Amino acid sequence: MGRSPTISLIGSEANQFVKLKTSLSILVNPRDGVVPYAAQVSGWLKTADGKIIPEMLPIEIYLNDYLYTTVYTSVDPQMPGYYEATVTIVDIGSHQIYARFAGNENYEGC
Repeated sequence: MGRSPTISLIGSEANQFVKLKTSLSILVNPRDGVVPYAAQVSGWLKTADGKIIPEMLPIEIYLNDYLYTTVYTSVDPQMPGYYEATVTIVDIGSHQIYARFAGNENYEGC
């Protein structure tokens, strides 16, 4: 007695969500001064393809590889995705500063 060919069936999870990639810019002004001095740190969190993210998301500001402060992106319709902070430089010498977004359930960190 013959039979039909065997056909494979595949089941998968429903709604597998892929996190969106992000990019984070940073501007610092001024970059030098007589200590102690305040430097404004600002930038934009967007998707990797440049789209605005209209959510309040945490941005970590690091000074010399130590977490200095955490601020949140704006949800103001005029400036969505914008963040800013003030960093006070108190020591003479060179300092490194960067911003980091850790990511969440919808967006990859950067």
